[in-house]
Amino acid sequence: MQTASPIVLCVALLVVSLFLIRVDYASGCAGILIATLGYGARTTLTQVRHIERGDTLARQRSQLQEIARTDALTGVANRYWLDRELRAACRGERSAGQPLSLLMIDIDHFKQFNDAHGHHVGDQVLKLAAARLARIEGGGQSYRYGGEEFCVIFPDRSLKEAWPHLERLRKDIEDYKIAVRGGDRPKAREAGSRLRAARPPEKTLSVTVSIGVAERDDTLIRPALVIRAADEALYRAKGAGRNRVMR
Repeated sequence: MQTASPIVLCVALLVVSLFLIRVDYASGCAGILIATLGYGARTTLTQVRHIERGDTLARQRSQLQEIARTDALTGVANRYWLDRELRAACRGERSAGQPLSLLMIDIDHFKQFNDAHGHHVGDQVLKLAAARLARIEGGGQSYRYGGEEFCVIFPDRSLKEAWPHLERLRKDIEDYKIAVRGGDRPKAREAGSRLRAARPPEKTLSVTVSIGVAERDDTLIRPALVIRAADEALYRAKGAGRNRVMR
């Protein structure tokens, strides 16, 4: 047998109390008061549950947006969000008179790393580059463009203002020594930490990056043009010997 709804019970009590008040005024008033308080408590509880459900949905939506925004391997924002942010930065009033600098970053000789040391080392190299890019100073926002290429947007920064941060980034990656570990390295962080403490790395490697830079101006007003200019600068950096920043 299904239990009656609390609202139905409150209404029933109210109706009975209205009839009872003619016979026993005090009991009728007490019944009306209980029915009113019960309905108010029920309404408050329902509102609290709606708020909690809304908060839960908001958290879930935020988590899904973060998953959709983030590159699974490196943890930086993905190409979709790069395109979205670049379109927004180049649109209408937001872009009027505001500088914007864009970096295209390529890991030098990445294919050779994969061929010589395996994809697990290649993944380590990508994560290293992403970790350094995520900490870039000057307000830069990092993204994975695809493969071994990354991109950084400096909104509201001219190329002259951003340049010192680019050189520090290049040097930081060049100076970092990657500890190469076997392919049996555990995926769990704690297990990996224990293994690192018990077993030294087999070898260390260094990587370098080439960086091409472009700044939006009157001729580079669309996102695709800014990306193309930075990409062309990247190829000039690679053609000049790699491990350098060029515009």
